[in-house]
Amino acid sequence: MQMTIKKYSEIDGAGTTHFGFETVGVDEKAERIAEVFDAISAKYDIMNDVMSLGTHRLVKWYAVQASNASSRGQGA
Repeated sequence: MQMTIKKYSEIDGAGTTHFGFETVGVDEKAERIAEVFDAISAKYDIMNDVMSLGTHRLVKWYAVQASNASSRGQGA
């Protein structure tokens, strides 16, 4: 038995998907996700600092160093 997972469905010609426990239009879901992100983004780094005891900053620093990225947006 093979299970198929649908990301959205076509009902009456309109793409629908789930947001929490609601069925919403695909475009509306994108808007709602943007609203949630806008609501939490200002406090996101503070939350990461508290939850990781600051280690997430070390991980980000290491990732940048390992990627060999420069401030001009080009590799070295």
